[in-house]
Amino acid sequence: MASDPSRLDLVRSSATELALEALLELDSASFTDLLVEYAVRASSGRSVAFFYTEYRRSRVEHACLGSIVQVKPGGEEYRLVLTYSVGTTASVPVPEGTRPVLDMLHMLSDMPEEHAFDCRASFRYRASEYVSCVPMPLVVGHATRLPYTDIRGVHLAKVRDEAHLYDIIIDHAPPKADTVRHLISFEYLSRFTPELPSDVLRFAAGISKEFGGPDE
Repeated sequence: MASDPSRLDLVRSSATELALEALLELDSASFTDLLVEYAVRASSGRSVAFFYTEYRRSRVEHACLGSIVQVKPGGEEYRLVLTYSVGTTASVPVPEGTRPVLDMLHMLSDMPEEHAFDCRASFRYRASEYVSCVPMPLVVGHATRLPYTDIRGVHLAKVRDEAHLYDIIIDHAPPKADTVRHLISFEYLSRFTPELPSDVLRFAAGISKEFGGPDE
């Protein structure tokens, strides 16, 4: 792993995107004072901070954008969003003074409590190298009265004792596209650490491999 644990190698895991989102209950006055050091921008009276890192892993450009936004002016609820992607994501100029994502993770690591993170991950595999644990795509046949002939995707979920563990959408693109995608969503309970993004990516990759992956 790189010396900066926030610089995830998505390509190595066949991932294309990873996103974490959480609502944080924090003391407004003290946290706003803390955010002053982190490229805060006022928006409708709310405290806002952005963090951005561009880097290369596996010879491919990656980008990570983090934000902390006060939900209501003067309120103690903040929405945190952290998004990784292959390629650069900054569609608008990053504000001057914006700090790297690792700084955000170090700052939040001072909070000892655990938080529930809503997570999403996307994986992409070459269909010609992909071995599926789910019998797809399925050819229904032209004799049926159904308004389709092929099943190339499915939405599955895992529930245990009424607890929703994760959802996964498996999408087999048309043959010429040679692509199979996994779209996974789940909740991840953890405290903040610099290794949090890599832990979430590892967890998501473990789910993806349960349903298929490269033929090794």
